[in-house]
Amino acid sequence: MALELVLDASVSLAWFLKETPDRATYAAAVSAAAAEGAVLHVPVQWGIEVGYVLPREHRRKLLSRAKLQRALEDLESFDVRTHMQGYDALYFDLASTLALPLATLDDGHRQAAAQFGVKLFLPPPA
Repeated sequence: MALELVLDASVSLAWFLKETPDRATYAAAVSAAAAEGAVLHVPVQWGIEVGYVLPREHRRKLLSRAKLQRALEDLESFDVRTHMQGYDALYFDLASTLALPLATLDDGHRQAAAQFGVKLFLPPPA
């Protein structure tokens, strides 16, 4: 079974930006695990953070165009799985904590419920 991690944006940004030796070593270990097939779970805001910081650093001339392109290629090559937004997670957490089915019409919520083992409310047949 592949290693699975929850990845913070600070680690993924450290792969491409100048860091202290300790932070760079830690980030390199996570990058090596990802390159070996680790599954990286991230919240939806991870993409927003990374998508904001990398181009910003390029504009500030702290990240060359070639390094920016390489960063995007590296990120695309890893098995990064984005999880639901915070407010959506509240519904799933409540249903899970109370061991109750989730009543929803949202197709995304229905798919996520199946993926995360949260039962859905199914009305009785008419």
